[in-house]
Amino acid sequence: MRTSSHISYRLGLSQRDNKKKPMINEFINEVINAKYGKSNRDISFFYSVRILIEKGYLDTEIFKKEINGILKHKKQDYVSSTYRLFNYGYWEFTDSQFEHISKSSYNEFKNGNLEIFDYTNGLKYFLYYHKKGLIKNTILEIEEDFYIGLKKAKKISKPRNFIPPFDIEDPSFEDALNRMSIKVKEYNEDLKNEKIEDEAIALFNLLPTQSDTFFNKIYQEEYRGLLSQPFFKFISSDVLYEKITSLENKDKMNLIKLISNCPYYGRLVSDKEEEKTLTNLIIKLEKYYDGRNKSMALSNSLIHDIIKSFKDYISVIKVKKER
Repeated sequence: MRTSSHISYRLGLSQRDNKKKPMINEFINEVINAKYGKSNRDISFFYSVRILIEKGYLDTEIFKKEINGILKHKKQDYVSSTYRLFNYGYWEFTDSQFEHISKSSYNEFKNGNLEIFDYTNGLKYFLYYHKKGLIKNTILEIEEDFYIGLKKAKKISKPRNFIPPFDIEDPSFEDALNRMSIKVKEYNEDLKNEKIEDEAIALFNLLPTQSDTFFNKIYQEEYRGLLSQPFFKFISSDVLYEKITSLENKDKMNLIKLISNCPYYGRLVSDKEEEKTLTNLIIKLEKYYDGRNKSMALSNSLIHDIIKSFKDYISVIKVKKER
């Protein structure tokens, strides 16, 4: 058994000699493997602590993130059963442990306690357990319960831009897993649209009284993805009309720039709903422009340019779709 003083001595030698820094990781790994075993994956070793040992200071930002991750994990106790089941070899459990953990994890999926992105791999595991005779549920029951849970899980999930591929280790599971994967992708697209709609409505609520905030926010990284989506469709043409005609001249110009930039933020397809909304908006703005006092030259000119910008926007998106 190595004493704490022995550990301090070994680490102290490494700290004084930068060339020996690899010794630190090697020694820590040696202690971890000796004390906990290579197969134990339920033990957390903080990277911030390694920095503290190696460099003599605590990186509070990294430490805070690691602690918050642990606290979040603790608040969601349901994660632990599924995590343990899928990160250990099932043979490492006793019969009673496996029965308890597999039932607990199954219920987590059935009750929608996990994000939708866990369901394809989860289904793979439980189909495998069925094939091995480790659980009593039939294939039909497993699939039905997973789809029930998936629908519930959609309510607690957040959209992702990338869904990692899954491995099909058993060809007999391929059809079931592909069906689940397609459904997960479908739900992910729904979540993306819901997020875009929420963001669009929240931003346009800032117009016209908080125009500066609107134009600052929409170009920020947090909302940058919005510009690549057909977000105008989430605001009615009547609401857009009222907001645009109430803008000050400087904000009308900012809107023209925004409309002109949108097609170049990754927009690959046109959207019929958005096109319909903007077509109706253009008709309203043209009537507004025709009925305006012609002495208001600057304001009229900007309204005219907004109309042209929207027409160009629709044309550019259509061309990009045809390509």
